[in-house]
Amino acid sequence: MIRKAKFSDLKEILEIERMSFPNPWPEGIFYSFTGHPGFVVYQTEKNITGYLIIFVVNSYAHLANIAVHPHHRRQGIGSVLIRWSIEYAARRGLKAIFLEVRENSTQVQEFYRRYGFSVRGRIRNYYPDDNALVMERKVNNK
Repeated sequence: MIRKAKFSDLKEILEIERMSFPNPWPEGIFYSFTGHPGFVVYQTEKNITGYLIIFVVNSYAHLANIAVHPHHRRQGIGSVLIRWSIEYAARRGLKAIFLEVRENSTQVQEFYRRYGFSVRGRIRNYYPDDNALVMERKVNNK
């Protein structure tokens, strides 16, 4: 189930963040997003197994962070979160969703391509140890 993230979720979210990324976000960023409608978690009966942070920038949605606990990957949780982000943007009448992804993370890029994202640009040295590709997906506002 997807629901809005709460302060009491942050311990599990931070654990997933540290296990998922070589350069995890500082804790303070997660605290500042708590309560924001675009900061959501995927929760099973017992645990938080994934999270997503998306926010509006002008008429676009920026998918800033998404991660799934390593023990729960390849179970469709990331797909559920991505579909939720697309619906989030559509409900707000936004033009598109954009995100940054590591240039050397080809599997992650392929995941986004399956949901209609395509490469729109490149940012050199975006990460301490890699460039970023900017990917975008148009939103169908019905």
